[in-house]
Amino acid sequence: MQLAKENQLDYRALPAQTSQQILKVLFKNWKSWYKARSEWKKSPSKFGGRPKLPKYLHKKKGRNLIIFTNQQIKIKDEYIYFPKMVQLEPIKTKVVKIQQVRIVSKTFGYICEVVYNDERQHQKVTGNKVLGIDIGMRNLMSLTSGIIANGRHLMSFNQLYNKRKAQLMSNVGDRGISNKIKQLEKFYKRTFRSSQKRKKESKGRFFFCDKYPTLKSFMDKQKIKQSLERIKNPVKLIFFTQNVGDCQYCDLTEQMLKELCELNPKLSYTKYNLVLNKDEAEKFGVDKVPAIVVCAANNGNVTNYGIKFFGIPSGYEFATLLEDIIMVSNKESGLSPQIKEKLSFIDDDVRIQVFVTPTCPYCPQAVFTAHRFALESPKVTSDMVEATEFPDLVAKYAVNAVPKIVINDAVEFEGLVPEDVFVEQVLQAVQASLDKQSS
Repeated sequence: MQLAKENQLDYRALPAQTSQQILKVLFKNWKSWYKARSEWKKSPSKFGGRPKLPKYLHKKKGRNLIIFTNQQIKIKDEYIYFPKMVQLEPIKTKVVKIQQVRIVSKTFGYICEVVYNDERQHQKVTGNKVLGIDIGMRNLMSLTSGIIANGRHLMSFNQLYNKRKAQLMSNVGDRGISNKIKQLEKFYKRTFRSSQKRKKESKGRFFFCDKYPTLKSFMDKQKIKQSLERIKNPVKLIFFTQNVGDCQYCDLTEQMLKELCELNPKLSYTKYNLVLNKDEAEKFGVDKVPAIVVCAANNGNVTNYGIKFFGIPSGYEFATLLEDIIMVSNKESGLSPQIKEKLSFIDDDVRIQVFVTPTCPYCPQAVFTAHRFALESPKVTSDMVEATEFPDLVAKYAVNAVPKIVINDAVEFEGLVPEDVFVEQVLQAVQASLDKQSS
C-alpha cells in the first residue's frame, strides 16, 4: 500500500494484483533467507556455506516474474485474454480452471506458464499388483515383469533433431535463438512423437501386465514351448524359497517355474525352504533366496552341475534360463575343444558370480558362458546374481556396472568378454588362490 500511495512508477506500470503478486514473491524469498540463516546458525554442517541474501536483478537487463491471477484474466473461445493495460496478445489454451498465468523471462525470450487445477478421480489401489518401470531411450520402457520396449528408432530420431539444432545454434552463437530453430520443433514434432510413442507403448504393456500377472505369460508361450521341444532328457529345477514376507520375489519366481514346467513334460521343479531344509541348501550350495538350481534328472536321481540363479530371472535373463535348461538336458556346453581342454586342467574349486540386472542386454551372454563352464567342469560352479535384489553383495563387491564377474573373490572384471578371455580369467583366479594358500 505504501508503494501505491507514493505513486511508485514500477508499481503503477502493472495491474495492481500483478504488482502485489511480485511483492509476495519478494517477501517469500526474504522469509526463506531469514529461516535458512537461522537454521545455519544452529547447524552449519547442513549447509555448504553461509546463506546469501537474495540478489537484485540487473537495472536494465533484469526481468522479473509477472503473475496474472484468475481475477485478472478472461477465458473466451479457448483463448486467454490479459488486462488491456499490459497490451499482451491473447494466448490459445485448452485449460479451463486456470489459477494463474505467469510470464517467465528466459535467455532466448519469454515463456508463458499456466497454473490450473486438475481435478482427477483417484483410482482405488489394492496393493496386490505392483510393477516396476524403468524409462530410457535405447530401451524405451523396461518392466520388471520381463517386457522391454525397443526405443532405438526414437533415439535415432532424437539424435537427428539434436544434430540439426546444434548446426543452427552454431550459426546463431550467443545471440539467442533464430526463427529456424523455432520452426525446427514444429517440423520434427519431437515432443509430440516422443509423447505419443510412450503413450502407445504404455497402454499395450500395462494391458498385458494386468491381464497376465505372471512373468512367463508376458512372453509368447508358443515360442517358449517350441524352444523347450529341444529338450532331450528330463531336467529338474530345484527351487529355494522362504516363509511368506521374507522374500519379495519368491512367490513370483515359483509361479514362473510352475507355468514353465506345464509347457513340457520333461521339465519339473522341486521346492525347498532355505531355513527348514538346511541340508538340501548346503547340498546345492544355496545361501540366499529366491534361488534356482538347474539339474539333470534320471530315474529319480538328480545331477547338480552348479548352475544357479539367485534372484528372479526376469527381463533378458529369462532367455538364459531357457538356454540353460536345454543345455543341461542335452549335456552339451557347445564350447570349443581348446576351452574344454583348459577347463579340464582345473583341480581346485572355482566359484563364478555374475552380477546382472533385468534390463542389461549384455548380461545374458556373460551368464550363459559362466554356466557353460560349470557344465563342462565339475570343479566350477556359476551363479547369476540379480544385483537389485541383493544390495549387500552389490556393496561388498562394489558393483557399479553390469555384467560384473567375480571369480573366487580374487579376480574381478566388468563387461562382456570373449570365451577365451573369460577362461583365462578363471585360470588366473585359480592361480591366485594357489599362491594365497602357499603363502
